[in-house]
Amino acid sequence: MDAVRRVLNQYLKLSSVLFVCFLLHKMVRYKGADRPRHTYDFVVVGGGTTGAVIAARLSEVPSVSVLLIEAGGEPSVLSDVPMLSTLQFNGASDWQYKTSPDGASCLGMVGGRCSWHRGKVIGGTSVINAMIYNRGA
Repeated sequence: MDAVRRVLNQYLKLSSVLFVCFLLHKMVRYKGADRPRHTYDFVVVGGGTTGAVIAARLSEVPSVSVLLIEAGGEPSVLSDVPMLSTLQFNGASDWQYKTSPDGASCLGMVGGRCSWHRGKVIGGTSVINAMIYNRGA
């Protein structure tokens, strides 16, 4: 029994250290090398999955300046754990959209309106959807 207790104690210490390292890594801010410009060659609106990829690909050309605009902020630590990412629903990382009542769906919801979660964060909805693959979303 003491051996099990020692192993559990070591596991808890190690997991605590790893969690603190993870939090410190998330707190590091990467700053751009350039100051903001007055003009850009391309402005990409929306820092979701597609917007971030488009901005990254455009920025591979050295002579091109790209500005990526996102209404939300950086993802929460919760987004890195699939089971916890749904805790971000209806929070600061969610646009908090509701569907229009149509009389045929969401009948168990208040006013016949379902929540339509969309990510308001760098990375978009893929940050808050618990790593679920949605084709064509």
